[in-house]
Amino acid sequence: MTYRRILFALILALVGSVHAADSEPAPAKQDPVWLTEARTHIEANNYAQAIQTLQAANEASSADWNNLMGYSLRKQQPSDLLGADKHYQAALDIDPKHRGALEYFEWFEIDGLISQRRDWLIGF
Repeated sequence: MTYRRILFALILALVGSVHAADSEPAPAKQDPVWLTEARTHIEANNYAQAIQTLQAANEASSADWNNLMGYSLRKQQPSDLLGADKHYQAALDIDPKHRGALEYFEWFEIDGLISQRRDWLIGF
């Protein structure tokens, strides 16, 4: 009789663990709507609309928000290079390893130096 109880308990334990392993995983984390919308505007080269979307979201504590704001400010015509610099710096202050901010900031600095030299030469 004890043998049957142990066997029954063992079977119940196995059935319970199989059911737990078969349960659905937690849903994947989705990007916020403002991030998806801003990226869509940027892909369409609509930087003014991306800036409006980002300003409406006002997520200044987000490295992604600051990176996209910096990128949009840099790419819009006319460019706001000082604003872009501020936002790239903010993104890196929040997340020093943010890949996008690191890549764009590096190119931004190189491009800024070239532009300064070009403006200096044009002055002659």
